[in-house]
Amino acid sequence: MNTFSRVGLTLVTGASLALVAAPASAHPVDDSDHHGGVAEVGEWMPVPEEYYSSLDLTFPACGDSITIEYGDVRAVEQRVSMLKNGATLSEIRGQATVDLTRQSDGAMIDELDISGVGSTTISADGTMVTDKLFGASILFPFTEAETPVFQEAFGTDLAYFSDPAESVVIEVTVDPETSTVTEVRSIEVEAHIVDLCEKFDGADKKRHHGDKHHDHHHGHGHHHDHGHGH
Repeated sequence: MNTFSRVGLTLVTGASLALVAAPASAHPVDDSDHHGGVAEVGEWMPVPEEYYSSLDLTFPACGDSITIEYGDVRAVEQRVSMLKNGATLSEIRGQATVDLTRQSDGAMIDELDISGVGSTTISADGTMVTDKLFGASILFPFTEAETPVFQEAFGTDLAYFSDPAESVVIEVTVDPETSTVTEVRSIEVEAHIVDLCEKFDGADKKRHHGDKHHDHHHGHGHHHDHGHGH
């Protein structure tokens, strides 16, 4: 069974939509955050080198094609815990940066900090995935079909926020055998979102989303396979 996660700059077994890494002061596992409580808490372990070397992804964003790869900062840890309801909780912490390149003209965003805490909860049957991302985090669609969902939630298809006190929660339904997203169920934004598309041209304009809780329920039913090896 493939596992689907937006958290982390590597795929657990072959699927991911959004990217995040986390600082050493990651939020601990809390029973109150997870229905049914935690049955077994895993140990923090450094991610393998493949976590970094396998990231070389090009995706549609900013009316262009954007390539992302790890930067010079590479110090990420992960732990996996089992919840009493049979779900799996994966957490990421540490320090990391990424480099973004716009393919049409080679414009770059160099050494972008993505050292925000992240967690992914996968239901026992593998069909429901909930990702909780804290700043600093970057989010983007892997396919053009997802772009309208990201545009509605973030005002851009290449989103970024840096405050560790702010968060984005994304819930999707997936096919557990193929890691294909079948529905983006909700995106909750409580963060000041920066449009990274403007950063390629030297702009520094922030778009504020989430003074209050924003819950966007989407019934678009996106069917695609995230089989990218990053």
